[in-house]
Amino acid sequence: MARSGALIRLLLAAFACALLWVHGVPPAAADDTRPAMLLIEEEAPGTYALRWQTPLRQGATLRLSPRLPPEAQRVDGTYTRALLGDALVETWRITLPGGLA
Repeated sequence: MARSGALIRLLLAAFACALLWVHGVPPAAADDTRPAMLLIEEEAPGTYALRWQTPLRQGATLRLSPRLPPEAQRVDGTYTRALLGDALVETWRITLPGGLA
């Protein structure tokens, strides 16, 4: 009796393999995760360089933007914006009395 059970399992496994071979295995799918990145470097006490990088998806960026303290002031003439591969990179400098701590 145990032998017939093993034979049935073997036949079922062979049938499953044959179905996969005939119909093929569907491709694996995963979510596309490309995070945004904010880099903050202190250049001098109270002065910071920021780099904000957001991925492009079908030519559009994520609708995200960094939120800085209301006292932060952008330094005039320091803003740049460039495409780098599949990302939009923005850089600028801020002053923040008292620092980020």
